[in-house]
Amino acid sequence: MSNLLGSLEIGKRALNVQRMGITIAGHNLANVNTPDFARQRPEITGAEVTQIRQIRDKFLEARFRQLTQDSAGSDVESERLRQLEVLFGDLSDTGITSVLSEFWDAFSDLTTQPESHAARITAIENGETLAAELKGLYLDFRQMHTDLDTEIQDEVTQVNQIAESIARLNREIIAIEGTGVNANDQRDRRAQHLTELSEIINFSVTEEDNGSTRLTIGGFALVDGVNVSELKKDTVSTASLGVTSSIGDASTTTILSEGGLPISITRGKLAGLINVRDNRIPEMVERLDLLTNTLMDEVNDLHRSGYGLDGTTQIPFFSGSSIKDISVNPLLQTHSEKLAVAGTIDAEGDNQIALAIAQKRHEKLFSDGTETFEEFNNSTIGIIGVYTQKARRQAENNELLLQQTQAIRESVSGVSIDEELSNLILFQRAYESAARYISIVDGLLETLINM
Repeated sequence: MSNLLGSLEIGKRALNVQRMGITIAGHNLANVNTPDFARQRPEITGAEVTQIRQIRDKFLEARFRQLTQDSAGSDVESERLRQLEVLFGDLSDTGITSVLSEFWDAFSDLTTQPESHAARITAIENGETLAAELKGLYLDFRQMHTDLDTEIQDEVTQVNQIAESIARLNREIIAIEGTGVNANDQRDRRAQHLTELSEIINFSVTEEDNGSTRLTIGGFALVDGVNVSELKKDTVSTASLGVTSSIGDASTTTILSEGGLPISITRGKLAGLINVRDNRIPEMVERLDLLTNTLMDEVNDLHRSGYGLDGTTQIPFFSGSSIKDISVNPLLQTHSEKLAVAGTIDAEGDNQIALAIAQKRHEKLFSDGTETFEEFNNSTIGIIGVYTQKARRQAENNELLLQQTQAIRESVSGVSIDEELSNLILFQRAYESAARYISIVDGLLETLINM
């Protein structure tokens, strides 16, 4: 009798094991499209499920997060650089190249008809168009600089929110697994947050014995178990660093810990945004400002030395101090006769100054006397193009590596529908066998009792 009762207990436990297997296979199938879900497997010893184990490869997980950081960083940098490239407008008939050419052409035309009011007005208007284009481009760069500030702050806020969520899940995992039960669903949600965080910032993960995680950036612990140390964005004026910039209130971006220590941001969206804001935009503006200042100095020096139709002299063609406020002298905008075309006073047909200004087009005034205005402008456009292409290639390479690693990761941790369906059939048949076993034992008990 006791042996039969023991056999009945074994059958009951076998039923529970197979039912658990069916439940786990169904849970896996239900989460086949859930991001960062790791398939689960029952660890069966004898007629007991000792634990429900997640199938994860820690090395692959770390590699996946690193490549996610690289891919997200290069993606956002490529996109923002492409926006910078578009701002120049030189892929169409607009932009600095076009209006600069029209400016020189206007003064060249003026040399053939130095006393023509129509030709003078055209030269002045083209000067206004050039000044407006330069100033407008500066304002576009300035706005993008401001927009990137906002984006960076938003990403820092997002990092802190994700860190709070991870710490909260750490707390739940510690509590659940402290009772001897695996907190697999909480671990899956934590993995999702780690992927989200990987898109923004570089970090490394260490799992503690109690199941919680420690997230560090360099030597700084962003999440330490259930505790979070928030990041904050700060800016340092470039002037205070001894660096001048035409970007206006230029500054470098610094990400600080709660204690005020700088954090090294090397990957993720945050790194890409900071690089464009702190390096690429100021570099482009500095080059445009150099072009503008050289244009103003060279043209104004010649214009001051010349004479208008009414004998006016010693007035500049451009007013303003830099790309931020360049414009054509308001006096010329209303009095074209004051445009200095002649090199001597009251010299009919004199085109000396107009000719000298037109010839500035061909003087190599940039890059140690190796580039003209047009060549310097083209090299500026070329530089941003090189940056953009490099970032795009890097983004494509990183995306390819990420896809390859994701495929390997999925082969290890992902849910295979065919495999889970096979497991369902396997557990179903085992369940049916256990039920048949219990039925047989029950029949034997009934026979024994009736004897």
